[in-house]
Amino acid sequence: MSAPSESSARVQAILRALAPRLDTLITPALVLELDAVAHNVRAMASFAGPGRWRPHVKTHKHPQVARALLAEGVTAFKCATLDELDMMLRTAGSTPVDVLLAYPLQPAAAVAAAQLATRSPQSQVRLLVDSPDHLRQLDTALASAPTRLTALLDVDVGMARTGTTAKLWANASPNATNLDLVGLHGYEGHLAWSQLEDATGGYEQLVELADSVAFDVQWVVTSGTHAFHHALGNAALRDGPWQHQVSPGTLVLSDLRTAPAAKLLSLQQAAFVLSRVIATPGPGRITLDAGSKGLNPDCPPPGCAAVDHPRLRATMASEEHRPCRVDEGTFALGDMVALIPEHVCTTVNLYRHAQLVRGEQDLGAAEVSARSRSHDALAFGMLDAE
Repeated sequence: MSAPSESSARVQAILRALAPRLDTLITPALVLELDAVAHNVRAMASFAGPGRWRPHVKTHKHPQVARALLAEGVTAFKCATLDELDMMLRTAGSTPVDVLLAYPLQPAAAVAAAQLATRSPQSQVRLLVDSPDHLRQLDTALASAPTRLTALLDVDVGMARTGTTAKLWANASPNATNLDLVGLHGYEGHLAWSQLEDATGGYEQLVELADSVAFDVQWVVTSGTHAFHHALGNAALRDGPWQHQVSPGTLVLSDLRTAPAAKLLSLQQAAFVLSRVIATPGPGRITLDAGSKGLNPDCPPPGCAAVDHPRLRATMASEEHRPCRVDEGTFALGDMVALIPEHVCTTVNLYRHAQLVRGEQDLGAAEVSARSRSHDALAFGMLDAE
C-alpha cells in the first residue's frame, strides 16, 4: 500500500516538532496533526452543505478533534458507545449538540445514556431502535429514566447486520410511550464506493417507509465514508420533508481505506503511528514495534503504509511485533518509521493518549478520552453518572 503523496512533508514537519523529545517518546505512538484535521473538517462540511453532515465520532474519540468540528459549526454527531456520548457532551459544554447513539443499546445502557443526557439539558440525545422487540424493551426500561429521549428506527437496507427491513417496520406500526420516535436510520456499509445503483434501492425503501409510518419523520440519517457521496446526490433523500444527513467520520482523520473520499475532497492524512525498528532479523527484514496492539488489529497484512519507504512491506503482525520485508534501503535499530493505518478507527481506540501537533508546533500529549468502554459501568449501577 502506498502513502498519500503529501504525507512525506507532513511527517517531516511532525518529526521536527517532536524532535526535542523524540528520543524519550515511547513507541508505538499515535500522532494527530491538527492542521490536517481542520482542513478535512472544512472540506467535508463544505461538500455536504449546511446541516447535512452528522460525523461519527467513533473514529477520533478525542476532545480536540471534536472541538475542530464544533469550530466549523458542526453540531450534530453520531456515536456508538456511552464513552463517546459522554466525551461529546462534555466537550460541547454549553453549546447545544445533537448526538445520535447509533447502536442497539441494551435497556440498562439506554437508561445510562439518559443519565448522561441529564448533564446537558440544552442538547439532544437520540437512540437507535433495532427492531419492534427492541423498541418494546427500551420503552419499558425508559419509563424510569431521568429524562425523555428521542429515537430513530434502524432500517436494514441490505447490510444484514442490525436493523429491521422497511417492510417489517411498516407492518409493525411502531409506537412508544416513554420515548419519541423522530426518524429513520439506514446504514449501507456493505457497499463499496462505486456501487451507486445498489445504494439507490435502500434509499427508496427509507423514503417509502418515511411516508407510511404514523409518526413525523424529522430525520433520515444514512451513509458512512464509503457511500456519503451517493446519498448526498439522491434527490428523494435531499428533497423530502425531513432533514437528511450523512455520517462519515473516518475522513476527519483519513486512512488508507478512505482513498476515494480523499481524492474527491482533497483530504490530508491527519493520523500517523510512529513506530521504531526493534529488530533486524536478517537481510531484507526488520521488525517494527507497532503490532496488532498498536495498529488496526482488524486488518490483514500489510495493514499500513510506511511514509517515505514505499518498498517496505509489512507482513503478518503479532500482538507487539510487525515484521516487514525491505526491498530497498537499510534500517538500524531505533530508526523511526511513520505508518498510515489502513483503518484509523480501530487504531485510535488502542491508545490512551495522542501526541498532538500543529504544523511544526508540538502541543503535547492529550487523552483519547472516549477510547474503550469505561462508562459501560453506568449501565450496571457501578459508576455514578456525575
